[in-house]
Amino acid sequence: MAGRAAGCAVIGLLAAGHIREGHAAKLTAAGAHHVAADYREVDRIVRDRLRS
Repeated sequence: MAGRAAGCAVIGLLAAGHIREGHAAKLTAAGAHHVAADYREVDRIVRDRLRS
């Protein structure tokens, strides 16, 4: 939420053992622009954003 308030692009990361079902929806509801399942996906999202 702080990232959104600061005008940043926010990526929610689901790459941890404690992540439960429905967490992606919670991150999106909290304002994440993107949700990534792992660090490779974070890399892809960042690279795509840098190209645009």
